[in-house]
Amino acid sequence: MARNKYPERTRKAILESAAKLFTFRGWENVTIQEVIDDVGGITRGAFYHHFKSKADLIDAVTEEYFSENKSVLNQITDTKTKAVDRLRQGIILSLKKQTEKGAMTNIPSVVNSPEFIFRIVHDSIEVTATEVSRLIEEGNKDGSCQVENIKEVSEMMMLLFNIWSNPNIIHVSQTDYRSKIRFIDQLLKTSGLPLIDESVIDAFMAYYEETKK
Repeated sequence: MARNKYPERTRKAILESAAKLFTFRGWENVTIQEVIDDVGGITRGAFYHHFKSKADLIDAVTEEYFSENKSVLNQITDTKTKAVDRLRQGIILSLKKQTEKGAMTNIPSVVNSPEFIFRIVHDSIEVTATEVSRLIEEGNKDGSCQVENIKEVSEMMMLLFNIWSNPNIIHVSQTDYRSKIRFIDQLLKTSGLPLIDESVIDAFMAYYEETKK
């Protein structure tokens, strides 16, 4: 059998098919063979060259999800802009990316798995909150915010955004969802972080609408 000249393409195709099937049917209802069939043109051997098991595949899909989300904050590097404005831009960009067709961040049904929710909690605190803390520290220096408990505020914010206000995890009405975002706004302002404005609220509401389609 000829060697695969483009192994990274094969791996990417497997991840995309898995994310799509997990989204429509839930990860627990999808078999390895169904992923292989959806990709088309690959053998079980080609699949196992990239992933040892279904659990390994699920881990890779979630890893890709968080890699894409983390990269959003890293893209906001314009140091001429106030730190809180950059953080605001990062949140809006992240919400937009999660509704892009074909984006690895747009895998709502996967969040129904305990593994995925645990990963959201872990990465919210250990990964994303660290990047947010860095921006808040810069904001304290440039005067765009006045946060005393930087680490705690960063972790609280990411957990509220990624769990409490995630419409794929906690299902609420549009009115209640808007109320949640405004409540987070009040909490952050009380903590010295004037982050949420109408552009952020609009981005959250657009995200909510997309998840309900």
